[in-house]
Amino acid sequence: MKVFNLQRDILRAMIKSAEKRTVNEIYFDEDDKNFYVGDLYRLYKIPKDMNFLDYRSCERKPLKGFLDDKGELINLVDVGLISREENGDLRLLKSGNFDVWVNNSFFKYLGSPTQYKTLGNGCPVLCYQAKEVVACLCPVEQNYKVEIVKNEG
Repeated sequence: MKVFNLQRDILRAMIKSAEKRTVNEIYFDEDDKNFYVGDLYRLYKIPKDMNFLDYRSCERKPLKGFLDDKGELINLVDVGLISREENGDLRLLKSGNFDVWVNNSFFKYLGSPTQYKTLGNGCPVLCYQAKEVVACLCPVEQNYKVEIVKNEG
């Protein structure tokens, strides 16, 4: 997990919202070992010993529960297909029975190897590194029509 790059971008977003006097849309939570930081579409876990930000200007929400294993998870394979969309590029994750499209920019803080799992079609994607959940990413809408324009892989 690229926690320092993640925190740099969070700090930039916090400064930008302060300069524009807009609402900061970054939320956080914490436990004894980790901070959980995200917005309405993604959530990342940052170990406290690798954290350098003060999140007091962010709204506290009960986020850490989103990273819990909550049942029988389905493995997803990162196919590497990217779709160019007006609102950003999409990445395809596949199971045997369904496809999951996720905003490609959500993956930029994840190193490799990363395993992807979900509870089912339309559910958030849990991202694992070294058998530990490090992020939770929300997919685009199930009925969203995607046109594949590029194959990376």
